[in-house]
Amino acid sequence: MTIKNLLEEKILVKEKDILFCMLFTEQLLPNLENPSIIILDNASYHPKLIQRIPATTWRKEELQSFLKANNIAYNSNMLKMELYALAKDAQVTQTYEIDELANEWGHKVLRLPPYHCQFNPTELVWAKCKLFYNQHSDRDGYMVMIRFWQCGQVYTLSRVNAKEWRHYTNHVEKEMEFFWVLEIIWKECRRH
Repeated sequence: MTIKNLLEEKILVKEKDILFCMLFTEQLLPNLENPSIIILDNASYHPKLIQRIPATTWRKEELQSFLKANNIAYNSNMLKMELYALAKDAQVTQTYEIDELANEWGHKVLRLPPYHCQFNPTELVWAKCKLFYNQHSDRDGYMVMIRFWQCGQVYTLSRVNAKEWRHYTNHVEKEMEFFWVLEIIWKECRRH
């Protein structure tokens, strides 16, 4: 990947971040019934952190700032790993900007585990969009393809009705149940 491609990708992520926040605050939040649970995956434009969980890679100054911000007493002569142990014991959770916005409106955000897109019914809708695109594009040129992809998304998304969405969510629930069963079996195997 070239530097130009990386820069373009960064710009696209920033644009998606702005667009997502705008849609989230102006379209989604005002139209949900209270209280609602909002399920988010780990797309790069979803997790804008307000507070991070300390890591061993943090510098000593970062750990001290974290401890100070969370009113945790420490000695300035402590070693980095001692500071990290204090920070880890604080049991502070990561705070996301989107979660705070949802809380202000009386909603909660549930985040899907990383790399588990099978638990997200929206992925099935996107798969439908991609299928439509692949079946109808002639790949004439890049800009034509981009415009067609955008039109295809609107066309496909407009045809996802309540019945189809229920089908997608039922499919995801079955996937989740399957993983619960696998976890129970795995725990049983470990005990023996």
